[in-house]
Amino acid sequence: MRRQRNPHIAQAARGTCSLPCAKNPRVASAEADFAAQRKRLGFPGAIHVTPPPYFETAGLRVEFEAASPEKFRRLAAVLQKAPTPLNLKKLFINF
Repeated sequence: MRRQRNPHIAQAARGTCSLPCAKNPRVASAEADFAAQRKRLGFPGAIHVTPPPYFETAGLRVEFEAASPEKFRRLAAVLQKAPTPLNLKKLFINF
């Protein structure tokens, strides 16, 4: 008979999850959900959207890197024309 193992411990053993993930599965789950929602928004790689550490406070941090004024305007336009409000709202569900 095969023993059932905690999936988070198994992830940590495989190296796909760190020890804090195994100790805090709710935070790990919230981080995974946030990453999936962020990916669905389809922002270019120069735009970084991050939650506060451990989802302790409400809000998001948005950063982008621009090497020229044109690139700055283009990235700002992408943020302004962000996908539907529903998709953006899903980023705040973990709070």
